[in-house]
Amino acid sequence: MFTGDERKITVAASEEMVGPIIDQFGKNIKVCANPDKTDKSNELLIEFYAVPSIILLGWLVGLGDVEVIGPKEVKEDMIDLLKKTSAKYDRQG
Repeated sequence: MFTGDERKITVAASEEMVGPIIDQFGKNIKVCANPDKTDKSNELLIEFYAVPSIILLGWLVGLGDVEVIGPKEVKEDMIDLLKKTSAKYDRQG
């Protein structure tokens, strides 16, 4: 469907996001506790393989409280997308 090579994508998300990610990418995902979280939140690290595309980033934004952890380039692409989108809405008042 998309051109490019699949890459391992890592996101931090709540337990509720595991189901939608399985629905989208199948059962070949890795889920583990987030070792960087010191509080008692239920945040997990979820790894899956996908082509890093604008469609993927938009889908992740649509999930809500999901943070792209890696790879670095994909995280930077997400930050750029969010900045550009935010700027459009800021201009509209």
